[in-house]
Amino acid sequence: MLNYLAFWGASVALNLTCNAQQFLSERPNAACCRGDGFDLELVEAVSSAVTIPVIASSGAGSPEHFQEVFEATGAAAALAAGIFHRREVSIEDVKTHMSASGIPTRTA
Repeated sequence: MLNYLAFWGASVALNLTCNAQQFLSERPNAACCRGDGFDLELVEAVSSAVTIPVIASSGAGSPEHFQEVFEATGAAAALAAGIFHRREVSIEDVKTHMSASGIPTRTA
């Protein structure tokens, strides 16, 4: 017997994934992984369209990029990994810059 809820959930997930792929494929200049900064236009469009918290991801290359994403969008949080793994920027540098810019930042 087919589990209707499991099927519906899988159908929604597949539809969402396909639509996301189509949307993102139309954005060839997205800032992903280049270190040029977050895609502020995309982050703002998404955060304005939904009622759930949006986490900006991919594109950060400097502490200033974190400041920009919070000042220019409705992002609830921002993350980066590559710049920290490659030791291009330290987490402490980002926290110091954010705090100095008046953006609430966890310091512990």
